[in-house]
Amino acid sequence: MDPSEPHPPVPPNLESLWVCVEARVAKAPNETQRARLREAEAILRRDLLTQDHATHLVLGMLGPNNAGKSAVFNGLVGQNLSPSRATGGATRQLLGACSQPDAIDRRRFQVRLVSPGPQGVTEVLSPGPPESLPVVAVPHVQAPFLLIDAPDFDSVMEGHAQAARDLLWVTDLAVLVVTRHSYQNLAVVEFLRDWLRAGHPYVLVYNEAASAATASAHAEVLQQSFGQPAEAVFGAPWDEEVASGRAPLLPRLLEAGHWREETLGAWLWQQLQPAAIQARAREASLATVHQRLSDWYRDFQSRESLRGKLHGVATQELEAFAHEIARSAMPMGPILDAFRRVLDQRPGVWRQGYRKGLRWAGEGVQRLSRKLAGSLRPVPKSAPEQVREAEWQALEPKLAPTMERLQQRLLSAGAAQDELWSKLLQSDLAPSRLPAIREQLQRDLETSPESWQEFSTYCEGLVEAEMADRNNEWLLQIMVDLAHLLPATVAAVIVVQTGGLMTDVAVGSMGALSSMATERLSKFLGTQTAQAARVKWAQMRGEPWRQWLWQALLPESGAAWAPPDSSQWAPIATWLDQNSAQAGSHGIRESS
Repeated sequence: MDPSEPHPPVPPNLESLWVCVEARVAKAPNETQRARLREAEAILRRDLLTQDHATHLVLGMLGPNNAGKSAVFNGLVGQNLSPSRATGGATRQLLGACSQPDAIDRRRFQVRLVSPGPQGVTEVLSPGPPESLPVVAVPHVQAPFLLIDAPDFDSVMEGHAQAARDLLWVTDLAVLVVTRHSYQNLAVVEFLRDWLRAGHPYVLVYNEAASAATASAHAEVLQQSFGQPAEAVFGAPWDEEVASGRAPLLPRLLEAGHWREETLGAWLWQQLQPAAIQARAREASLATVHQRLSDWYRDFQSRESLRGKLHGVATQELEAFAHEIARSAMPMGPILDAFRRVLDQRPGVWRQGYRKGLRWAGEGVQRLSRKLAGSLRPVPKSAPEQVREAEWQALEPKLAPTMERLQQRLLSAGAAQDELWSKLLQSDLAPSRLPAIREQLQRDLETSPESWQEFSTYCEGLVEAEMADRNNEWLLQIMVDLAHLLPATVAAVIVVQTGGLMTDVAVGSMGALSSMATERLSKFLGTQTAQAARVKWAQMRGEPWRQWLWQALLPESGAAWAPPDSSQWAPIATWLDQNSAQAGSHGIRESS
């Protein structure tokens, strides 16, 4: 591959896909989902989005502990750069070697140029960041190859294994090194199977072989386990000089159970076609991204379906409770006032005289009651304040039972299936939160907007519509005025008879009798008037109550169940749909 050879441009949709995937990583609900998104994001950022600038073909040395990866690496570069130990596990971070280190794309690696000492590059004996790459300039390594040695992928040290896994995301050609002790290692198969299934090219090196025939047979078993043949198979017999570090490891081509003279280095420098390998690696990376995102999207859709179900159940429960609170506290005053305003707007001298007389009678009753009982205690609260008080009285005894019922319904609806949502729900509706919930609802109620005038205007329109076809306005006028006068008259009688001891009862009777009178008027005009008024009031007050209940009862769960912005995931769905045929051509299957 000529570094000056132009590379195909990065499709614009990959840029937008990467932005979307990167944003979703932090929002993944569990580690499985997070790992899928993180791997897809890394392949996009460090591999696919750099392909048009890549000037190197990355050869990653991969394998289990003590397989000889560093020995193969040192043999290819022609010097002992990567320290090794007889027990293995010496390499604890990536180490690169190439002839043109300055041309390495910095988006792929955090490159640091280093110089080897007598014992090689000893800094790799200590762990480092997964994307960090100390690189040695080695003229012997032909362009465009970038050789990278890696820690053991089966290391018990998670940071070491992660560095090896991360190398896979940017490797164009994997050099897999195994021995007779590890060729049937399940960790080897599991580590590479999904990666190779996408079509990533690899070379197999069988080290410390007892014989060429044995190495060939074992290599065949391993390739069948991977489900994909290697580009070539190389091997090396056990050699004390190599094991002690006194001689370089130079694996030879293995064909039909026989050693060939061609070494791994000669095959790479002379036989391999870098441009073709990189093109295949790119297609395989696209297929791997498609697989990871398909797995994520399938679970995302399933979770979205559950989210919508839980949101619907919670909305249904809280809306019913909110309307129950509102209906139980619907004021009668606006309806009664609507009747009076409509009737008062009708012209007529006789009606005006009648109204003056009735008002004089009402004032007389009030004067009598004040004279006999001192005075009727004025209603201490405004009408809207009385409504708020009535709503709270309707809410308070039912709050705890509603919380318990809501939790059971949501858990049985599927919240118990999701660990995160189940924890949030149980935290939101814990009995210990009841005092805080009461306090928040009280605060919401005290600062709620005024609904009285809007409801009064609506009631007036109802009465106008109902009375349009009626001719018995005088009878209605008498009923309305009596509805206002009657409570004061009864209150005065109560005060007189009790000597003022039951003034509170008298005042309470005024509201109760007004309600009774209003119901009688509504029935006179038709039940639809009262019903329409109740529906309107429930709508007006039910909606704010539903919002208050959501915020107070389900602060964390409600936020988690809020419908996501489609712009946050739609690019992923679109890209998956557009590239499904291409992914299928690489034999990718969706994981279960």
